[in-house]
Amino acid sequence: MRAAPLLRPLMAARARWRFRRWTLTLDIRLRRRGGRLVVDAPHGATLAALPILRVDAQGDGDGTLTLRLGENVSFGRGVTLEVWARGTNVLELGDHTFVDDGARVKLHSGAVRARDHVQFREGSFVKSSGELTVGSRAVVSHAVIVHCAESVTIGDRVILADRATVVDSDHLADGSDEGILDRIKVAPVSIGSNTFVGANSVVTRGARLGRNAAVGAGAVVRAGTYPDAWLLAGAPAQPLRPLRGASDAVGAQEPAPDSSAP
Repeated sequence: MRAAPLLRPLMAARARWRFRRWTLTLDIRLRRRGGRLVVDAPHGATLAALPILRVDAQGDGDGTLTLRLGENVSFGRGVTLEVWARGTNVLELGDHTFVDDGARVKLHSGAVRARDHVQFREGSFVKSSGELTVGSRAVVSHAVIVHCAESVTIGDRVILADRATVVDSDHLADGSDEGILDRIKVAPVSIGSNTFVGANSVVTRGARLGRNAAVGAGAVVRAGTYPDAWLLAGAPAQPLRPLRGASDAVGAQEPAPDSSAP
């Protein structure tokens, strides 16, 4: 019984050493490709295994990756961090945030900013070349994809259920000979606090979901402003009914989808 308290300082020292080793390796990899690392992590982080690093000599910016971590941040096994070394990149994880096994984070001259108690669960994938923000106690579930080209805002206590996809850009296909890869349309996405986005659903560019709402499994939410506390379902998603507990005022105005959406 006495051994456990004696082991705690040794375990804490080992965790600090592992984190220091990983950040030194990351800084060296960045510098070799024209970047550098700025660390603001007074508490370090708990690493079940050293995250896998992929650093490319690409990007436009000041060549910095800012790693800002709160207290009790932890990473599982097989986590991958991919960075464009010459961009301006930020990875900010608040207190008690957990990045689970096999999660992937890509910073292509962009930022991922998560507040406290956020969960990036097993196999989740987030990519940012813009500003991706995740609110307090939000859950990015298994195999979720979040792709931010310009702006994606996920509110406090939002749940993105398994295999959901959130994207603020898409490729335009109109049957012409112009290359699809060169034709990209972008519009910010926002998901209001305490909203549930069901499994296998897709939230597309220009969608603005209200607070306390729910998106049914497999729905496709197109561009438009959607009301607070409504259930949305279908492909394309439509408001079905106000949720129980919603005030009379909530949902009185149904969404008007963006006419420019495909």
